[in-house]
Amino acid sequence: MSLASFVPELWSQELLYHLDKTHVFGQPSIVSTQYTGEITSQGDAVTINQVGPVTIGDYTKNTDMTAPQQLSTTGQKLQITEAKYFNFQVDRVDQAQVAADVLPEGMARAAQGLADAADTFIANLISTGVHASNDLADIELGLGSEYDRTIYDALIRLATRLDEENVPAQGRWVVGRPAIVNRLAQDPRFAGTGSVLGDQTVRTGQVGEAAGFTVYKSNNSPVGHFLAGAPGAVAFAEQIPASTVEMYSPEARFADAVKGLHLYGGKVIQSKAVAKVEFVEPDNG
Repeated sequence: MSLASFVPELWSQELLYHLDKTHVFGQPSIVSTQYTGEITSQGDAVTINQVGPVTIGDYTKNTDMTAPQQLSTTGQKLQITEAKYFNFQVDRVDQAQVAADVLPEGMARAAQGLADAADTFIANLISTGVHASNDLADIELGLGSEYDRTIYDALIRLATRLDEENVPAQGRWVVGRPAIVNRLAQDPRFAGTGSVLGDQTVRTGQVGEAAGFTVYKSNNSPVGHFLAGAPGAVAFAEQIPASTVEMYSPEARFADAVKGLHLYGGKVIQSKAVAKVEFVEPDNG
């Protein structure tokens, strides 16, 4: 590959494309990505403003209303705390031995690794950001069909908790590990998207609908947990600045190398719009 043909901006876009394909927690149906803004370095902050409540009054005809309310906003800071890099090389002798151009494949593999790191970050962010009132008590797993009912009933409890907090029903999601979600898929009340291992699952982790939630599965979900929520509860901002994606020749080698930097951060901005439940094994002692 000629160094003269390398365009950093194009590679930066290609890398983000691969990240979008492999995110589960990081996809827009789970986290809000509208706060990305102009991120250039670790430590940057994105300000998120929220409008306060509007007072509702009783109207009496032929009577003046009160003076118009001055709307207020509160700001939250989303810190860009994470900086992950990749840096790999291909020896030019090796390039001459292979039929395919391995550098683009290396970029795709780097994207998969970055996506996995970001996905794990978001999962942990959600798990630790749940309001105490939405951290439901442990649910003991049963056996056989009882086990499946317990999993579905856990979704009912999560939905009820969100209902009690006036969380909108539209777009609610729940994520769990395959060991739990695949068992849930056996419940007759579960509405699958087709094959649990179909293309939609491979691309987005989505497997179906249950108890008002769109159900996703991910190996990055905390072990034994369901994490649930609604759109807008979690903010995620990321950037791969074109200035940080660089192809270069290591000084002491005949090789082409590529390095890049993925900057991101997140925040649970509505802690009562997310909830979680943990499953525990029964005590048979």
